[in-house]
Amino acid sequence: FPELTLDAFHASASLVLDGELVCGDGSTRNFHLIQGRVHKGDSFAIRLASRRSPATYMAFDILEIGGVEIISKPLWERKTLLASNLRESDRVRQTPFLEREGRLLFEMMQAGGYEGVMAKHRGSPYLPGKRSPYWLKVKVSRIGCFLAVGLTQGKGSRSNTFGALVLATPEGDSFAYRGEVGSWFSESDLREILGLARDAPPCLSVPLKGVRWIEPIRCRVKFLDESEDGKLRFPVFVA
Repeated sequence: FPELTLDAFHASASLVLDGELVCGDGSTRNFHLIQGRVHKGDSFAIRLASRRSPATYMAFDILEIGGVEIISKPLWERKTLLASNLRESDRVRQTPFLEREGRLLFEMMQAGGYEGVMAKHRGSPYLPGKRSPYWLKVKVSRIGCFLAVGLTQGKGSRSNTFGALVLATPEGDSFAYRGEVGSWFSESDLREILGLARDAPPCLSVPLKGVRWIEPIRCRVKFLDESEDGKLRFPVFVA
């Protein structure tokens, strides 16, 4: 990330920050941009990508100022110290926060295509490496109806059932591949789906190995978002 030079961080002292890199506006529809940046290794490709989709560092929190650790201070005080010790630039931003209007903020994030919100107790300390009871991640999720057109080979406790459902949606006279869902199945779900499965010819042009193709079974899936090529991100089975 050559665009993130030290000059981009207008800091009053040496700081230890907690933050995240984003490309675009940081919404889930831009997630593929930061993924593409992380996996580049060629120096020319890296420089080119830094101009076409520059990254921005979003500062969430501040842990240390001038060598002095401040993680035991309450969140509201750390936020105040962050604002007074780090000045924003084109490539460095501070995440805003809204008090007492969490539902409104969540609805705004949902409408804007963002992943969700972090709800934090204003008096909370920073607990490195721990899931803090003071912080709650509230994710935006969607539920849709899809067609299960294949079963992948199961492993371990699922060796006698299946690993995941291959998902599709109708697209003209054919089907579009929407990815696979392999989590949140109960034992009764696995048995019921196997009982309904009837072998059928492949209906997708995507080369998938080890798939038992079946006649379409309608199912409901909860997911966070869709990738650029239409596959579901973080899907879980509903019914």
